[in-house]
Amino acid sequence: MTDRSESGDAAVLVVDDDAAVRQLTTRALRRAGFEVLEAADGRTALGMIDAGNIGVVVLDVGMPGMSGTEVVEALRRQPETATLPILLMTGSGGDQSVIEGLAAGADDFLAKPVRLDELVARVQAHLRNKAAWSERIADELQARRNVVAALAALRPSTDPEETAENVIIELVKRIESDFLAVLQLDQDGRLNELATYNHADGIRRGGVTLPSELAITLIARAMTGPWLDEFGLADDVRTASFASADLAIAAGAPIYAGDHLVGLLSI
Repeated sequence: MTDRSESGDAAVLVVDDDAAVRQLTTRALRRAGFEVLEAADGRTALGMIDAGNIGVVVLDVGMPGMSGTEVVEALRRQPETATLPILLMTGSGGDQSVIEGLAAGADDFLAKPVRLDELVARVQAHLRNKAAWSERIADELQARRNVVAALAALRPSTDPEETAENVIIELVKRIESDFLAVLQLDQDGRLNELATYNHADGIRRGGVTLPSELAITLIARAMTGPWLDEFGLADDVRTASFASADLAIAAGAPIYAGDHLVGLLSI
C-alpha cells in the first residue's frame, strides 16, 4: 500500500478512451492506495485538472479528438500545470507520437500492454519527486521570508558602512553565497563598496570605488530591476573582493530610498 503522506491529497488522473484499459489501470492504482480519477478524452481531462487537485496524469497518446500530445502541450502552456508530472501510455515505445509527446513536455512513458506493477512504481516515483520539489520551493520561500524579516528588523546606523555590514551579516546567516556586497551610489555617480563578504576574506567593512565605466554599466542595469550576470575568464572581475570569490555567475539588485536609487546589492 502507498503511504498516503507520500501522495498527499493529490489524485492520479487516468486518461484513456479505451474503457477496459482505463478500468484496469484505475483498479491497479487504487489497490496501491491512490485516489484515482478517470477521463475518457483529452478535453474532459483538462477540465478535471483545472477543477481538482491532480498530482500525476497517466495519459494515453493515441486518443481521437484531442490527442495525448495536444493535452501535454495545453498543460505545459499554463503556469499552474507547467511542471505537473505526465506519464504517457502508448502502443509502442518507438512510436513517433511518444517522441512528440516527450518533446511537448511529458515526463515519462510506458508501452502497452502496461505492466501494472511498473505503472504503480513510476507513479509513486513521480509523486515523490513532485513532493520533494514542492518541499524545496517551500523551504526557499521560507528562507526568503526570513531574510526579509531580518532585514526589516535592522536599525539603520548613522554610519552607512556599519549598516551595510549588518546587512551582510544577516544575509550570510541565512543564504549560501560565495560573495556579497553592498555598494553605495554617491552624489557624484560613483559606486563605493560599503561592506563585502567572500569565503577567503570573510565579512569586511569598507572597500574600493568601482571603475567609472563599470559603475555606469551597473547603475544602468539597476534601473531596470534585479539582474543576473555570467562571467568568463576575459570578463572584468570588478574588484579584488569579487575576484577572490572566483564566481561564474552573480546577481544584482537595486537599493532604493523612496524613489531614489542609493545603492546596489550584489550576490
